[in-house]
Amino acid sequence: MEFSRVKEILSELPLAVQDEEYTDNTLYDYKYVLASNASRGSVLPVSASLKAPASLDGSAELTHQKNKPTSQSKDNQTKREPQPVVNNVPDKWHIETVFKAYKHEKLTLNSLNSDKALLLAEIDSALQRCRVLHELIGIDDVRLATRERAIEAAFLLKSLPTDPLKTKHKALFEGKGRQKWASINETLEEPLPTLAQRTANGYTGAASSIYQWAEKHYDKSIGNPWSGLIKKRKKGQKKEEQRLPMTESDLASVFSHKVFSQAKVGVNTRSKVPCPYQYWLPLLTLYCALRGNEGAQLYRDDIKEEFGVPYIEVHAERDDQFVKNDPSIRKVPIHSRLIELGFLDYVALFEPDERLFPELPLHQKDHYFRNAGDWFTRTFKATYEEHAEKKCFYSLRHNAVGYFKEQIGENHPIIKALVGHTNGSVTFDTYGKRVALQKLKEQVEQLHFPGVPDNITPFFEGNYLQYQKVHRQKYQAMKLRE
Repeated sequence: MEFSRVKEILSELPLAVQDEEYTDNTLYDYKYVLASNASRGSVLPVSASLKAPASLDGSAELTHQKNKPTSQSKDNQTKREPQPVVNNVPDKWHIETVFKAYKHEKLTLNSLNSDKALLLAEIDSALQRCRVLHELIGIDDVRLATRERAIEAAFLLKSLPTDPLKTKHKALFEGKGRQKWASINETLEEPLPTLAQRTANGYTGAASSIYQWAEKHYDKSIGNPWSGLIKKRKKGQKKEEQRLPMTESDLASVFSHKVFSQAKVGVNTRSKVPCPYQYWLPLLTLYCALRGNEGAQLYRDDIKEEFGVPYIEVHAERDDQFVKNDPSIRKVPIHSRLIELGFLDYVALFEPDERLFPELPLHQKDHYFRNAGDWFTRTFKATYEEHAEKKCFYSLRHNAVGYFKEQIGENHPIIKALVGHTNGSVTFDTYGKRVALQKLKEQVEQLHFPGVPDNITPFFEGNYLQYQKVHRQKYQAMKLRE
């Protein structure tokens, strides 16, 4: 949506009725010190001369001043710019105070009810997203977050360019408030893409969660104006339309890459650490229907064998392991092609408590899979024959799930258990452990993709062992014993 149209829509929104007129303070630069009267528990601004964020078109800046109504011409009344509000916000109602209380309770309750460490980054990310929305409409008093202002923030959010500080245009955006980013983006010869629907949903969803908590546990008068503003998908868009499976041509392009045709994985130029995830994660997803992070977070002791069937146990028993939901906890037999390519030999090089892909660091978003997903996108996006914007690493899982749906039927209980769409324990209770594993193995072995070359080079014929002395010695000793 063009930014000019956003402003047009905002001009039609009704003004929120308030008891007092406020001018705004800057959300990010606003510094607080304890008041001299500590018993009151209030906080005061360091300086009363702090400037507010500029208006959206950059035409004016408001000074930090209370109870001084801003005069408006008739023209200004007919075309409304978002009005910065708030000055000396009582400590209780300041958004940062609410954030502090929210964070403290989340961490405290987690320590009471879970053995899994809660990543601080997850909470901080939600708080930061909520901050951005408040910055866009120039408020930091939670009482002023009306439904009208929340809708206003949602429109402005959708007009923001994606990560402008990571582009060649960084200098144009750096140091400018987000309120100006959309206008700056419009001046570019080729404007940057704006936030995706799902990303925008993450921002308003974070704000909604925080305000919902505040209404229930902080002060019931606050309310939640952020609920249901931006959906994950646009109206009429089905979930399946978000990502597409790869075509035979796409699969041929991906698996003809030197990572697979020569088993030549990337190597970190500074640490000289190889990246075996580049080889194994795409294959694990295609032939075992694993989600990206389900493969990236695997430990040696997650690879097991029962009744002669080697399998992967997907779970979240460790603090750094995560699953999408309860049905995702399951046992997935390992496809024979992965065994032929050396996967079990690769696993055998590690100690039980070691991760299979230690080169992947843990991130708040996408956890261990993040770097792997970024690499896959950079490497293969330009090779897809069509609809590249709807294809990514997860398309490989769509290929696997799609094959099962076509060949066996999506409602078959074995298939649901295999891909993590239903509780796997039901399958094992129905058939018994031995039969269930054998049935799962039979279905996994059905997976076949014509586009994938037959001549993928076995992993240990590539360059991995050149950079891993300890594993090279283990592998050589292992082969001597055979």
